[in-house]
Amino acid sequence: MDNIAIDPSSIGGSPERAPAFGIVASPVAVRVIAGVRGPSGDDAGPGTIFNDGHGKVLDSVHVQLIFWGLSWATVDFDLRVEDVVNAVITILDSPYMSTLQQYRVTGSGTLVGSMLVTDSDPPAVFTDTDVRKMVVALVNSGSLPAPADDPQLLYCVILPAGRTSAVNDGFVGEHFNFTLNGSPGQIAWVTTNDRTISALSTLTTIFSHELVESCSDPQFDSILGAPGTCTQQGACEIGDVCQSTDVVGGVLVQSYWSQQDRRCLVPKGIVRGAPAGNAAFIQGRFGGQRGNFEMVVPASGIQGGLVHYVRLNDRAFVPWAGPNTFGQGVFVQGASMIQSNFGSPGNLEVIARAGGELVAFVRDSGPAFHWFGPVPIRVNGQPISGLSGDPCFIQSRFGARGNFELVVPLASGGIAHYDRNNDDPTFPWFGPNVFGADVGIFSSVSLIQSNFGTPGNLEVVAIANGQLLHFSRDSGPGFHWFGPEPVIANGRAVTGVTGNPSLIQGRFLKRGNFELVVPILEGGLAHFDRDNDDPAFPWFGPNIFGEGLGTFASVSLIQSNFGHPGNLELVVNAEGVLMAFFRDSGPAFHWFGPYEITAE
Repeated sequence: MDNIAIDPSSIGGSPERAPAFGIVASPVAVRVIAGVRGPSGDDAGPGTIFNDGHGKVLDSVHVQLIFWGLSWATVDFDLRVEDVVNAVITILDSPYMSTLQQYRVTGSGTLVGSMLVTDSDPPAVFTDTDVRKMVVALVNSGSLPAPADDPQLLYCVILPAGRTSAVNDGFVGEHFNFTLNGSPGQIAWVTTNDRTISALSTLTTIFSHELVESCSDPQFDSILGAPGTCTQQGACEIGDVCQSTDVVGGVLVQSYWSQQDRRCLVPKGIVRGAPAGNAAFIQGRFGGQRGNFEMVVPASGIQGGLVHYVRLNDRAFVPWAGPNTFGQGVFVQGASMIQSNFGSPGNLEVIARAGGELVAFVRDSGPAFHWFGPVPIRVNGQPISGLSGDPCFIQSRFGARGNFELVVPLASGGIAHYDRNNDDPTFPWFGPNVFGADVGIFSSVSLIQSNFGTPGNLEVVAIANGQLLHFSRDSGPGFHWFGPEPVIANGRAVTGVTGNPSLIQGRFLKRGNFELVVPILEGGLAHFDRDNDDPAFPWFGPNIFGEGLGTFASVSLIQSNFGHPGNLELVVNAEGVLMAFFRDSGPAFHWFGPYEITAE
């Protein structure tokens, strides 16, 4: 069974039209159902017990959305198919399902399709049989895959406004199983309470309830409450004892029961403690095939230092693990991190701004995984000081080993470039090579090595007086810094920006676009990209997202190996709360998030 609060809302997508149907193939058998009512009561207490009957689970669910009804084809109302589709993707890609791992579920899911069925309407008072016949007819017509083709499939039918369930009074959502040609299948349905924007939160709350129960107990023989746990008729499942809701990635979802935690919860991640500065975020080479996410943030509190977190990407949507605190006694304002080619598969290297100077930390590649430092960075015996912003560094392709290249804004004006000769066993730093001094004081910088020039030019994007400026240093033999050039996007200089920008060269198009994300003064984040295949190198944007969350202090951007050629992923510090966003690799190129990764 299923208890929740209600309110469906916005949806959209490509208007695929299903063929006419009406003939239901046999044999088709229906079994137990589990539904969700409107809100009633509080979350269950710690004495609640759920047991594993060791039946089937959907360990990596494949959700097929089916929008049933003529009204989904109209455009004169606010609840859009595309908003529902994006909300479902957000739920499936967020940490929301991660706690299902205790129930033999991987903690992740995939949206495999979205279909409009607009050549028929569900009855005003419908039954499970009505829903089942519609789904089976689509399968038999070849419009949808069959349960035998995909054992992880969950057909989820989204009903239009004004429909109520005939059999179970008060149910606004339900999931049940059926058999088609000898193979078991799973169906869920979700009602829509009206056709306004506010309806989306109700819809996603109901959907999330049915999702976790369909995964953990699809055949009603797996994760079930002990006798007396639920008072309603039918199955007693992990959503039925929970009423509370929370927001994940901007989408309202219902809590579900965690037997390990003995409470209802909405998983968001496990990063603890408010960060005191910008997060440094990379995808490293640790882990098996996928490469872990590694993140370092300045620690808050009287001891200072830095905190390291890791996400194991070979496990589906595992929360961030940590904290591993190091460097206590050093009060860090900001940091930059890479994985170098020292050690195997490579040490983690951090350069941090602390007390007006730059210091370095390094973590070995194992087996100890121990953080060493701080080591003050010295150039000709002198510290690097007098800074107006945080450092940014990379390991470049200059030298046999690959030099470290470092840029940092100066309080006296301009940007200082330093490099470390990694072919020299004493690892000496050289510099400063100051550029941009005539501009004045810069608040922040971001550095990459591009594939322009041989072995590659250094490229810097920096902020001065709220404007984005671009510098480039040739690959030699002059090693001359050129710029500043204003970043001009769609014919307009980019101004009104703040915080720390983050620049990468991605894998989109032949040459690899420049991808840039920067916090904006009005709130939220702006994404720009430069088409490097066009000899005019035009910038496009802004694509603004994360509005309504205030002004972000910093952003750290990567292109991961999720998606093809790779999703854009970023972590931001939003007034002391770490949040994650990601953008799919296409064709929609949609930003999803924020996913709060600060723990309860």
